[in-house]
Amino acid sequence: DHGALFTALAAGLFLVNRRLGIAAFLYCCAVVFFPRIYFGIHFLSDILAGVAIGAALVAVAARPSIRARTAQPLLAWHDRHPGIFYAAFFLLTEQLVVLLVDVRTAADGLYHMGLVMWRHL
Repeated sequence: DHGALFTALAAGLFLVNRRLGIAAFLYCCAVVFFPRIYFGIHFLSDILAGVAIGAALVAVAARPSIRARTAQPLLAWHDRHPGIFYAAFFLLTEQLVVLLVDVRTAADGLYHMGLVMWRHL
């Protein structure tokens, strides 16, 4: 998750400005990836898989045909309902900042509720 998210952010910056993207990726390596491997939170293969997934998703999303298909409905939504659009994107970016901790907690709770309900059947 960390590898994919931070690589995707760095790759997005790379598409806008190569030097900034490279600097962002080096920062991710030093501040995000290396400590997670060093402290045993992840294996190197976990990080490398996340890097591959993040880079691949940005490469696919950057294709003009994909970008047009996804941007057009979002921009139309923005034009029709700007208040809801900005509120939703505020929540999306906030969740990215906290690495989806609220979504993970909710999903974990739903999973455990499902297990409890399944045991009673």
